[in-house]
Amino acid sequence: MAGLCLVLDQSGTAGSEADDLRRLAARTDEAAKMGAGLLLLPELDWGGYGHAETTRTRALSRIELQARLAPMARTNAVDIVIGYPEQDGGAIHNSVLWVGARGELVANYRKLHLWGDYERAVFTAGDNRPPLVARHGLTFGLLICFDLDHAVTAQDLARRGADVILVSSATSAPYHMVPRAQAPARAYENAVFLAFCNRSDSDGETPFIGESRVLAPDASILAANEARDAQMIAARIVPQDFAEWRQLHSYHDALRLDLYPVP
Repeated sequence: MAGLCLVLDQSGTAGSEADDLRRLAARTDEAAKMGAGLLLLPELDWGGYGHAETTRTRALSRIELQARLAPMARTNAVDIVIGYPEQDGGAIHNSVLWVGARGELVANYRKLHLWGDYERAVFTAGDNRPPLVARHGLTFGLLICFDLDHAVTAQDLARRGADVILVSSATSAPYHMVPRAQAPARAYENAVFLAFCNRSDSDGETPFIGESRVLAPDASILAANEARDAQMIAARIVPQDFAEWRQLHSYHDALRLDLYPVP
């Protein structure tokens, strides 16, 4: 069958580094059995969310994390996109790393919009717009959680040519409107596929809500998790199925830039 098989794992658990590596290897194996070309994981899947000292202890450079993930990516011929605390000198960034199926470093993105006192105390915000990644015959954009609340971020990626937006998230109660309303709206208003992978574990006092989903450019659901279900979900991204829709609903191209200038 044509298209890319995209698998989301919202389990979002974190333990020791050894535990995380075993879990990631097992989940990558399972994703490969599901036919995945790409496995998307939640925000701060590596190292956990909400514990500042653990975050500082588990932070790695992009090269260090790539080295840990490369063997499982190569073994299964699966791209891995994972949220992690990125160490860069004296700063820690809330980042997403993309490791390719040959173990290569494909992309790294640092979250621009930090959420709440915890994130602002622990992380340094990124300075660069999200990268575009040409892969699997598609163009991808990357966002992390609160980035999605700012509509211009998805619009910018669509205007620059993104076909698919990958969102790693750690959305908690009471923000059920993010997967149920905001994510579909971003897909529809930009005529893009959007994959929203959200943690479903309960880390300390933060009850993450899960509800991960893959949305088509018309906001229809291609695959979805029920609430905090830990099962992995798969969706096939077939651009041809929505080519006409995207052509007729390119609303970002119709924006009155003379009145609403967008960088």
